[in-house]
Amino acid sequence: MISGKRNYHEIDTIRFITISIIVWSHSLFPPWHLRKSNDLIEVIINSVVIQLGAISTVIFFIVSGILMHSKLQEYTFKKYFNERIPVVYAPWLFIVGLNVMLIMLHQILSKELVTTSISPILASIYVILNGLVIYGPYWFVLTYLIGMVVLIYFKQYSSNVFFGLLLFSITAFYAVNFHFSWIDTFHTKAVLAYTFFIWLGFQFHRHWEEIILQVEKIKWYVLIALMLVFFSIACYEGFKLSLDGVRDPYASNRFTNIIFSIIFFFFLLKIGPIRIINNLRPRKIVYGIYLVNSIVVLELTVLLKKYIESLYLVSIWTLLGLQIMFFTLTLILTYFIVNYLISSSLKWVIGSK
Repeated sequence: MISGKRNYHEIDTIRFITISIIVWSHSLFPPWHLRKSNDLIEVIINSVVIQLGAISTVIFFIVSGILMHSKLQEYTFKKYFNERIPVVYAPWLFIVGLNVMLIMLHQILSKELVTTSISPILASIYVILNGLVIYGPYWFVLTYLIGMVVLIYFKQYSSNVFFGLLLFSITAFYAVNFHFSWIDTFHTKAVLAYTFFIWLGFQFHRHWEEIILQVEKIKWYVLIALMLVFFSIACYEGFKLSLDGVRDPYASNRFTNIIFSIIFFFFLLKIGPIRIINNLRPRKIVYGIYLVNSIVVLELTVLLKKYIESLYLVSIWTLLGLQIMFFTLTLILTYFIVNYLISSSLKWVIGSK
């Protein structure tokens, strides 16, 4: 069993790396999703760029399970929400509301929204909220909330393999659905697809020392080879699904991405804590980065709108170079904004105590 005094330095490193990848996915220019080409190299680069943004989600849910398991049995719904509302859900609501106001302000300034009537304004708010919470960057917290409610309600089965298999069967249904489209394939609507990964994090927590020992025994070349193989397969699946017209073809809850993400998690565990990353205080800033990065992307996109619109005409290599610069700028600005908020009286807006 894991020691109650464990500091989770390796998890801190993983959290920062994975949130950086999430920022990458949020900052992708529109041409990556809309660009069409018959050139094999361009197709490969395009698939790699989009697939790269899909690998962190599963890991984030696993990490959440690892960190929450020690408190699971003592949680009632009341105790859970009393503890988590101030640091998770209230900041999320505030930032979502701030996003709505900023987007509407930009619509008014650009004359996309020209009305004083209440109905068009309410309709615009609904569309924006739908985009942010259902299809956009803020779906994670709502999905995590539903997962935790399920797991707290059934907490007596938290160690039960059959309960885990039941949750996995739900995840598997959503994964198979990409190839049959029985229901909407958009991953942000698969609200029960990720509960299994929180449960899996619980199991990792229970057997943490054994997992660390087993990961240390895996040869580097084996892990790297597995990563390359499954990342390539995930890229191909995403490309094939996009050709088939599937919505959200590079979704994080595809089987190929799930397998790769778990292998990548073990790879990061094997690397262990990275001091230069942990010196950035991931425990304090990661949730803030998640909440704030989309606002930074929004404002940079508005500022650079006329340049971004011309990106459909540039070469794939130019697009890639500009994407890396845009991502780097987004991550750096977000990091400094979050650090400023943590040291100010506004730290509550990102869940910092």
